[in-house]
Amino acid sequence: MRYRKGSEEHHCARLEENISVSASSGIPAVYYSYRDSYQSVRLTAEYKGVIRIESMITATGEQGELIQPVDGPILFRTRRITDVASNLNEACTGPTLLHIVGQDEDGFSVHLESILARILRGRSVTELTRRTENYLRQNTHLLSTVSRDQVNDLVDQMKSTKSAHRRAAVRELASYGSCVVPLLRSSLTRNDLDAEQRARIQSLLASRTRVDEDTPSSLAQLLAVDREHWQILAKRMDQSQWLVANDHVMRCGLESLSP
Repeated sequence: MRYRKGSEEHHCARLEENISVSASSGIPAVYYSYRDSYQSVRLTAEYKGVIRIESMITATGEQGELIQPVDGPILFRTRRITDVASNLNEACTGPTLLHIVGQDEDGFSVHLESILARILRGRSVTELTRRTENYLRQNTHLLSTVSRDQVNDLVDQMKSTKSAHRRAAVRELASYGSCVVPLLRSSLTRNDLDAEQRARIQSLLASRTRVDEDTPSSLAQLLAVDREHWQILAKRMDQSQWLVANDHVMRCGLESLSP
C-alpha cells in the first residue's frame, strides 16, 4: 500500500472533511470524517485492525455503524435515538458487503452507499449487489459445484502420513479458486483437525486474496457455494428460481434452503 502520513482538511459552505494518516511499524492507520447538512460520517482503520464506519443522519438522528474485524463477520446495525422499537433498530452480519446489502439494502443505502461510492471512485456497492444477485438467479447452472464432501475429503487427506499426499490435497483445494472459500471457512469449525491441517487451511484462505475485478460473474463464483448468501437471496426468489437454487445448494452438499 502506498500512503502519505499527515493530515488534511477541507471546509466550504456545503461540507467539512478531515483525514489523518499515521503509521506504526510501516502499517498505516486512517482517520476520516465528513459532515454536510444531511449526514456526518466517521471512518477509522487502525493498524491492520478493525475497520469502523459510523454515520448519523442530521434531520432524524438515525445512526448506522459498520464494523469489520480482522477475523470474523462484518457487523452492520442501524438505530434511532429512541426507546421505541422499530425496523430501524436492526443488526445483521455477513462475511462480505454483499451479504449485508442483501439483508438491509435500505439501511446500507442511507448510511454507507455515499461514502463507499467515494472510496470506490463512483462504483455503487448496492448496484453491484443487485447485478450479482441477478447473475446468480439467471446462471445458477453455470456455477462451480465443488461440494462440501470433496473439501472435507481433501482436508482429511492433509492428515496423510505421506507428505506428497498432503501437498496434493493443498494443490487441489487451491485449484478450485475463490468458490472454495466458504467451505474452507466452515471446515475450520471441525473439532478433529490437527495443528498442521488447521495451519494449511488458514494458509489457503490467506492466499485466496482476490486480484480480479469485482464483477457480477466473478462475485457469483465467490458465492457459488455460500449457503448463507443463497438463503438471503432465496427470500427474493420465485418458486422456480428457488427450486433451481436449492438443487444447486444440495449438489454442493449443503443443507437445503429454508422456504
